[in-house]
Amino acid sequence: MLLIQFRQAGRRAWALALLATLAAGAIFITVLNIPNGPLQPLRTVAPLQRLANMLNSEDTSTSGRSRIWRGALRLATARTPIRFATGGADALQAIRPLVGYGPETFGPAFELVYDNAIGRDVFPDRAHNLLLDALVTSGGLGLAATLFMWAAILVLGMRTAGLLPDRSATLMLLLLTTSGGIAMGAAAYIIFDVSYVAPACGIGLVAGAAVYCASAPNTSNHTNPTEDRLLASAVLGTLAAHFIEVQVGIPTITTQLLFWTLVALLCSLSPIAPSAPLAASTPARKKDAKKSAQPNIITNGWYPDSSPC
Repeated sequence: MLLIQFRQAGRRAWALALLATLAAGAIFITVLNIPNGPLQPLRTVAPLQRLANMLNSEDTSTSGRSRIWRGALRLATARTPIRFATGGADALQAIRPLVGYGPETFGPAFELVYDNAIGRDVFPDRAHNLLLDALVTSGGLGLAATLFMWAAILVLGMRTAGLLPDRSATLMLLLLTTSGGIAMGAAAYIIFDVSYVAPACGIGLVAGAAVYCASAPNTSNHTNPTEDRLLASAVLGTLAAHFIEVQVGIPTITTQLLFWTLVALLCSLSPIAPSAPLAASTPARKKDAKKSAQPNIITNGWYPDSSPC
């Protein structure tokens, strides 16, 4: 939100400084999570212990999520069909990577790739990641639709906030966002393992959008009032926080209700293009003079013959 407001005020240096601070914080947390790394003495400091174990595979919460993420990737690309308790197997297994297993089926389908290290007392019914949830339940098509929806929300929010002056700026936003997701996913694969790729991609998408916010061109021809642009930036910042949250958590009914409420608010703030002026009506043609028509006189009745006086 602050990045957008700094760019709205034309303070690019402040926006870049804030972006650099956020990047430094992310690097600090990443290095802090490296066992026996350069920040090893800080890992035992009480206020930093929780942050220092965010990526620790021995931590119960972290290891459970990483195994679920790894299992979700295996499930999305599985070739072994699910066996039903009533007999038979899934006849649509060949197209499951494309269409998924269906809504609310993550738990039953996860039995196919269940990792006993998770523990039988913990049975996941969600992937704890928005992208993997979409990939398992609705396949590649559903994942593409989910990303397209979020891209549309991002473009709408940026345009309402006054940071997308033209088509080239929109393309730059999408390019930076996509590049951020790919770069973060690749870094997670190299530094950690494949189970962290999906969450890292989601966070990288937000990071790419933040880079655009810090370097967005100044626009002076705003169609929205200042208060609407400030509110749009606040809504967009809240949606970005929600998007980061669902990369490592579960979207609940409350958060989903808040999400769609904020999207509706963002749509209501979007500038509406003025309607095209009505075309000038063509002059009416002059009517020709009416020709007088001889009326047909019809005489009804019976006239008796005149009798002589």
